[in-house]
Amino acid sequence: MHKIIIPDIHQNIDRLNSILQTPECQEAQEIIFLGDYFDSFDYDFYTPEMCKFLNNNINNERYTFLIGNHDIHYISSNTNYRCSGWSFQKQSIVDKFLDKQVIRKLRPFKYEMIQDKHFLFSHAGLHPS
Repeated sequence: MHKIIIPDIHQNIDRLNSILQTPECQEAQEIIFLGDYFDSFDYDFYTPEMCKFLNNNINNERYTFLIGNHDIHYISSNTNYRCSGWSFQKQSIVDKFLDKQVIRKLRPFKYEMIQDKHFLFSHAGLHPS
């Protein structure tokens, strides 16, 4: 069995669904999403669908969802975390459609051993705090 790593979706639901239908993903033991589910300049109209995907799959035991820098501002009240692509309109859609359990289950990183080697999965670098 193998693992699949999927980075930076940025609301491209069509591409994501295409990837998830490949034999490699269908046979994977685990799929690790590295974050940046939101903030697309080309797929803004998919914000509700991205929320729906996360809501429907957050409890999928084969999926691990990490948080990206483009996701933090949607789940935090700290306005210092806003990235390019954020808007009040998208914030209101995420607030309306994203289930609170998704927010609680997003992880900053995942650590594991694979074939006696140590791996740390994260969206990007780790800040000391």
